[in-house]
Amino acid sequence: MTRELELVATDGVRLAATLFEPRATSARAVAIQSAVGVPQRFYAKFAAYLSMRGFTTMTYDYRGIGRSRKRPLRGDPAHLLDWAERDIPAAWDALEAAAPGARLFAVGHSFGGQAMGLLPRPERVGAMFAVGSQSGYWKHWSGLARLAMWGFTHVAIPATATVFGYAAASRIGMGEDL
Repeated sequence: MTRELELVATDGVRLAATLFEPRATSARAVAIQSAVGVPQRFYAKFAAYLSMRGFTTMTYDYRGIGRSRKRPLRGDPAHLLDWAERDIPAAWDALEAAAPGARLFAVGHSFGGQAMGLLPRPERVGAMFAVGSQSGYWKHWSGLARLAMWGFTHVAIPATATVFGYAAASRIGMGEDL
């Protein structure tokens, strides 16, 4: 069963979340931490799979992303640090409330894995699986991918941010706008 939730971050910002509940009460729960610019709907099939295997599973959108976008991006003060220090803790608190006493696990994709180091009360995480949580620094890439990453970080993102007032990643096929 899936249930849409509204989370409240520590600064009052409201976030959209989805809880995937198994048929029987579960002693295991998973928070799926999204990559930058990836809305929670991307993880829905994986979350449903985990739920069918007995895990209470939560996906959610960081502020300014997916169903949590409440205002135009131009001038939106949302920042990566807000996601790590305010949004992720709100999700973990909601997951604990939805599955009291459950052993908590994390699946972090890219930024979602990196940000786990900033989680308040990290001792509540029983285990974590990080997927593609490497640095996106362009010099860590090789061949044409290195050139493409340099172009993305040094030309495309700054140019679209200058023109549109936000990083128009969707216009260049690189996820949601930020």
